[in-house]
Parts: sequence; structure tokens; C-alpha cells
Amino acid sequence: MTNKSLNERIRALDRRQFIKAGSLFTFGSFVLPGQLFARPEAAPAGGCDPTSDDILGPYYLPGSPVTTLVAQPGEPGDRLFLSGTVLSSDCTTPVENTMIEVWQANDAAVYDTSPAFNLRATFYSDANGQYAFETIMPGAYLNGNQYRPKHIHFRVNKPGFPELITQLYFDGDPYIPADPWASLPDAALRIIPLNPLGGGQQEGVFDIVLDGHVGIKPNRFGTDGDLLPVHPNPMRELCNIHFNVFHRARVGLHIADMNGRVLVTLLDEEKVQGRYTTQWNGVDSSGGQVTSGMYLCLLHIDGKPVKAQRIVRGRGNTAFRSPSTRTRGKRSCAGSWRASHPGKLEVPLQWIRRVSLECGVHFVHVVLHHIDVAGHRDEHALRQSRIGRRPGIGLAGQ
Repeated sequence: MTNKSLNERIRALDRRQFIKAGSLFTFGSFVLPGQLFARPEAAPAGGCDPTSDDILGPYYLPGSPVTTLVAQPGEPGDRLFLSGTVLSSDCTTPVENTMIEVWQANDAAVYDTSPAFNLRATFYSDANGQYAFETIMPGAYLNGNQYRPKHIHFRVNKPGFPELITQLYFDGDPYIPADPWASLPDAALRIIPLNPLGGGQQEGVFDIVLDGHVGIKPNRFGTDGDLLPVHPNPMRELCNIHFNVFHRARVGLHIADMNGRVLVTLLDEEKVQGRYTTQWNGVDSSGGQVTSGMYLCLLHIDGKPVKAQRIVRGRGNTAFRSPSTRTRGKRSCAGSWRASHPGKLEVPLQWIRRVSLECGVHFVHVVLHHIDVAGHRDEHALRQSRIGRRPGIGLAGQ
């Protein structure tokens, strides 16, 4: 039998039977055919560059079930079959029995954090370092001021190698160039092409190269939290501050001058893991307005500094509202909502649609993130709220 005909027969295998067989990795009793896996090319000087790390994110949960069927039958979305090989940094030696944890958003761009562990799984590489699993293509969700590209989280552990926390992206995703993590040069090898299989199914190969030169290699982004760019920046009267907390912790959020002197503390309290948004109105701890200039927003987790973002305070006294409301001389849409709905957290979808027409893009951002703070994380519903706006109005990062 020729290699060509063998490859054709392998690719003709039923994909679900392929993944079902791969679930036996846990018991070390099955080895997948090597023709299904690509092998990374060696670097000119020999060996491979280790797979680069990425941000942990706020939705990791330990203890996911051991299975290669990450998306259960009936899970909405295009089916996705992923496979790969775990290698040491010589690009030749397979690393067997490597524990791989994966988690992702669903087709509607929502993470399930319930005890059901939906779209979360743990599995192990086989004797040849190979792994495979079946899932669905995740949705793209709004993270702070822009959309994140579609991605799948990986957490890879093998004794003798440093832990690898990373993310997998997909070729052609329009949100990659603006994403602060996927756009990094060393993320290029984690952006993979997908091959269509027909019937709403795709397949791809993602090889993982562990760093065999060191035993400990801390994640460069940390595993506590993250502070996203402030919006709008420059600000005048109000800015939105988006931050992520990766585990339950005491969270401090401070505004400081460029010498690090804290002017006001916006937040100092216990938070569970998740995404959050707060605002700063340009006021210091004494209640006075700070002057125009440059300031720092500082995020602390359990007393440790995690990240800082610069804020430029502009001149003038223009309220943060859409151009249409300014020209009409009316009170800002944000002020109208607060006045007419004091203390109300849930925002009706119909109201968002109306505001998107009447108040413009800037306040739609405020509404979306206000919902996120309140704990309403149905990004699918939020994306649907963009239906029906005037042509030319769109969200940043859309």
C-alpha cells in the first residue's frame, strides 16, 4: 500500500471514532497513526523554539473531567478536531503522559463556570507524545474596549518541565492584529490554519514544544490578574477601567501620579475570579479634580503590584457622552439612565438597542461594561444588541 493511499484511508476515518480511540490515552493503550500529526520543523541551529506562553485569563477551573470529548454531542457550533504532538525543545523527543487541560468559551462567546465543566477537559499525551480532542469553534467576546480573537486555553504540565499556560488562535481571525496577546511576534506559531471537512466540521494541528532547558519558568503575564487599557484615553470627566481577576483575592485599584504617589483608591475589597469594570471621574481622595496631565492606574492583587496603565487627563470640562447628545445640548445618556433607574443593574436589551441609535457608540460601551460589572455575562445577547443601529455606528474593535 502506498503512503498516499494510507493517508487517504486515515483521513477517511470517522472523526468521532478517531477521538473516541484517543480517549484511551489515559490508559496508555492506544497510539494514534503518525500520519495524522504534523511535526514542527527544526530551527536552523537545531532544536525548536518552545511554545510561547499566554495570559491565564479569569475563567480557569481546576479539576475538569478526563475526556477528549471537550464539546458534548448537541453543543451548538461548528465541530473542531484538534490534534498535535508534545515535544521537548530538541524538536525530536516526544513527551509522553503530559497532562493537558483545555477550556474555552462556547459558540455564543460565554464561559461556563458551573460544576458541569462544560467545554472543559483534561487529557494526556500518549507514548508518542500525541494528543487529540473534539470540541467546537469558540465565539469572540468583548474584553474591555475590544473583542478578543477566538481562542482555546491550554495548561500543560509534565514533571521535569516548566508549566506552560498558553492559548491557541486561528488563522484569518480579524481580531488578532489588535489583540495585545495574539499579536505578539512569538504567538505566530500558535495561530494555526484550519482545514474544512464539510458538514460544519474543521480540523487543525497544534504541536506543543516544552522548554527542556529549565525546570521553572514563570508565566510572563502572571497568574493573578490583568489590567486592560483605559478607555477613553485621553479622558476628560470619566474613563472606564477594565480588569480581570484570575482567582479569589483581595483586589486594590489605585490612581497615582507619575511618581507613584497614590491620589485615590477606587477599589480595595475581596473579589472572585472574573472580569470587572469600574470608572474614575478625575477626582482625588480629597474630592478635588486633578489637573490635566499623565497618571497611572495601578492594579494590586493580594497586596502585590500586578500591572499599571497610563491615563492622560485632558483639558476642558466636556462630559463623557456621545457627539449627538453634546450637539443637542441635552444631559448625557449615562446621566439619564442613572437618574431614571437608580440602583438598577439589569439593562433591558430593547433599551440598549434604542440607546445605540439615540446616544451613539460611546455610551453603548458604558452600558455593555455596566452589565458586565453587574454579573450579566451573556455576551451573545450583548452582541445581538448591535442589531438595528444606523449605518456607520459601530463599537471599537468590532
